[in-house]
Amino acid sequence: MGPIALMGMSMGAAIAILAAPDLPVAAVVADAPYADLHHPIANRMREWHYPLAWLGSRLIVAAASVRARTRLLSPIDRVADIAPRGLLIIAPREDRLIDHSQALRLYAAAREPKELYVVPGAGHPEAHAFGGADYEARVLGFLERHLDGASHRSEPHGRLYTGADFSPAGS
Repeated sequence: MGPIALMGMSMGAAIAILAAPDLPVAAVVADAPYADLHHPIANRMREWHYPLAWLGSRLIVAAASVRARTRLLSPIDRVADIAPRGLLIIAPREDRLIDHSQALRLYAAAREPKELYVVPGAGHPEAHAFGGADYEARVLGFLERHLDGASHRSEPHGRLYTGADFSPAGS
C-alpha cells in the first residue's frame, strides 16, 4: 500500500487535524476547519438567535471536556504536530459558520510544510463548488507533492472524488 492522506471538510477537517499527529499519514487536506470548537458552536447559536451565544458555546465545550480531553476539541492545539507531513488548509472566504479567520489561525500555528488556499465567494461548505477546476488542481497537486509523486496510482493524473460520487443510486 502506498502513502495515505487524510482529507476532511468542516468537522471532518478538524478531526483530520486532530488525528493526523497520531497516524502514519503523509499529508492532510483540511477544507473549512475550525481552530477551536467554541467558534462554530457560538456561530450556530447566533444563527438560532440564542442570547449570550458566546457563553453558551463555552458551557457546551466545558461540559464536553468533562468526558473528553479538551485538547481533543481544539485543532489549534495539535496542528503544529502534523509536521513534517504536508498540510493544505482550504478556507472558504465567505463562510458564515466557520469564519475563514479560523483557517488563518490554524495556518499561522502550523509548521512547514504547509499551504493555504482561500476560495473567494465560497461559503460553508462550498470551496469545491466555487473553486472548481482550480480547487481540484490545487488539491491534486498538493497530494502529488506529498504522496511521493503518486507513482503507485493507476490513474496518471488522479481524480478528486466528492460525496456525490458515493451517494446511493437514485438520490
